[in-house]
Amino acid sequence: MVVAATLVAVTTVLLGTYGALTYRADAKAQRDSLQSLTTRQATELSVALALPVWNVDRAQIDKVIEAMSQPKSVYGIAVHTAGEDVGRLRNSDGKFRPWDGKSEPEGMLVEEQTIIFGGHPIGTARLLVTPEYLRNDLRSSLVRLVTTIIAVDVLLVLCTYLVLLRVVVRPLNEIEEYAVAVSTGVGLQNAPQPESLFTADLENLRSSIATMVLQLDQRYTELKEQEDFTNTAINAITGVFFVQDREGRFIRWNDNMARLAVGDHLLADRSERRLIHPDDREHVEQKISEVFETGQAEVETRLVLSSEVKNYVLNARRMDVRGRPFIVATGVDITERRQAEAEQRRLQSEIARSAAEWKETFDTVTTPILITEENGAIVRVNRAALELTHLSEEQISGMPIAQLSSTEPWHTARQLVSYIATEHHGTSAETKDADGRTWDINISHFAAPNDGSERFILVLWEITGIVELQESLRRSETVSAMGNLVAGVAHEVRNPLFGISATLDAYQDEMSRPGYVEFAATLRQEVNRLIHLMKELLEYGKPGALSIERGSIQDVVAQAVESRKQAARAAHVRVVSDMSNGFPTLLMDPSRLRQVFENLIDNAIQHSERGGKVQISGSIVEHAGRHWVECRVDDEGQGFAVEDLERVFEPFFTMRDGGTGLGLSIVQRIVEEHSGKVFAANRPEGGGSIRVLFPLAGNGAAAKSVAS
Repeated sequence: MVVAATLVAVTTVLLGTYGALTYRADAKAQRDSLQSLTTRQATELSVALALPVWNVDRAQIDKVIEAMSQPKSVYGIAVHTAGEDVGRLRNSDGKFRPWDGKSEPEGMLVEEQTIIFGGHPIGTARLLVTPEYLRNDLRSSLVRLVTTIIAVDVLLVLCTYLVLLRVVVRPLNEIEEYAVAVSTGVGLQNAPQPESLFTADLENLRSSIATMVLQLDQRYTELKEQEDFTNTAINAITGVFFVQDREGRFIRWNDNMARLAVGDHLLADRSERRLIHPDDREHVEQKISEVFETGQAEVETRLVLSSEVKNYVLNARRMDVRGRPFIVATGVDITERRQAEAEQRRLQSEIARSAAEWKETFDTVTTPILITEENGAIVRVNRAALELTHLSEEQISGMPIAQLSSTEPWHTARQLVSYIATEHHGTSAETKDADGRTWDINISHFAAPNDGSERFILVLWEITGIVELQESLRRSETVSAMGNLVAGVAHEVRNPLFGISATLDAYQDEMSRPGYVEFAATLRQEVNRLIHLMKELLEYGKPGALSIERGSIQDVVAQAVESRKQAARAAHVRVVSDMSNGFPTLLMDPSRLRQVFENLIDNAIQHSERGGKVQISGSIVEHAGRHWVECRVDDEGQGFAVEDLERVFEPFFTMRDGGTGLGLSIVQRIVEEHSGKVFAANRPEGGGSIRVLFPLAGNGAAAKSVAS
């Protein structure tokens, strides 16, 4: 008994010391494991919540929280984002209820992680894990340890007793009985054999081994439960999860990762980073180095999974286990988002291209177009309208149309906007600006496509050419009818005039006698005047038949000046030409244009005072949006009466006694036959001025530069 007591005491002390150390080590290991698992779960929770929180997907956030709440050790989850707290907390029955994340129960393990998306923090995730299950496990472990020590002590006592009984006492008794039987020779057949003594020892050994196997099985079951808990947690992650060592070998992964890689065996076989797209491997390697250096990194990459390539955002953290570094990473599939973004970019590009095409088409229209709001604020204009207003698009945008100008055509345009704003139906008006251009302004309304607000569209048609063509056609019809009339009259008058002139020549000697000379002179003067009138009538009624060629306007003017020198000397008037040689050539009938300038010079001489001057000058000017060669014939006479300025080109209108009134009418007709214009005005310093304009073809600005 002393031996058994001593053996039990020593064994109890040794097992108690070992049990205490084992209990403390196991308690620390389980607490560290729970803390590490809590950290990993919080990290996985923050990664899993990144995309739903970014998209403010409350339903997906609830699903992630529900999935991460499955382990019984999870006591509560709280998510804070955009000023809002969402969470769940277990009640006294162990069931989850909504929780605002503000009041935390005491004694919980709390792990808080920042939710990061695209490298930017977007919220926080807080995980509460109860150590109650850990304490229960430790309590159960302590009970098992004490029970084991007691059982070992009892077993040791029993074993010691049995061993002593069977190995020492009973064998001695049996040996004694056997010896007695051998020595006496009585009952030798019934005496126990010494070999049977070892059967009990073997049975004791078997029982000890069975007890150890049972304890190992219990420990394996505990480890299996912990592994199942970890697997459930990582498989609850909606994205992919994996652990890699520094060499790139996959250590752990979840079911989503296995499905994407088409099997666990492929992940186990891939020792290199062959899942990464070849074009992204260098960048991913840099991010992996960043994880091992700084502890965390995020990267967007393409994964080659089976026969397709998908876009993933990977968030990785460093984990050290027994001095070895590992990468714990989670990934979210953003393929659909990237495809949607690419489609959105394509649609935006198409919209931009369509808008550019529409604007180019809008600006190509040479007619000024303005779109205004109901209050008259300008919304959009085309290039022709900008050129007409001499403003940039930034300056004119939003400007009320009333502020553009008080002159035409903007004055009429402003009135049309006011009219359509009250009457609500389109209309048009015709006006003329200060440059002599005629505008036909049309206005209509439509609804804006974005908000349905009422908009007005103004179209300014320049109809100067049409109006001039109509006026020219009207004048041509009048002149043609009048020309036919006067030509017929001239033919009828010509023969009697020739008869009267021939009679005067025949009676010249008789008319030279005293008393008849004065009458003869008067008669011949009147006959000559009638002959001149007849020639002008015939000229006025002559059909327009031009012989067009390219010629110099300077030469035509010089010839006209030379032909009128005799008339100028007779009237004691100087004729001066300032026409230079820098003007471009024009398409003309030189003989007809010479008649124009001869008539104008004659008219100027006849209206000049004795000793006066007639000056012919030329320049290139801009008129009605075009460039023209302008020739001016100025005199120093009394000028035109204001009320006569509109009538000076009418047939038979004259301000001079004895005039026919056809000279300027013939001038206008010939100029218009050359697509030109003629205007009469008074000079500020006194005298009349006739302006003749001939259109320039091509680059009028360049011609103007050459002439100057």
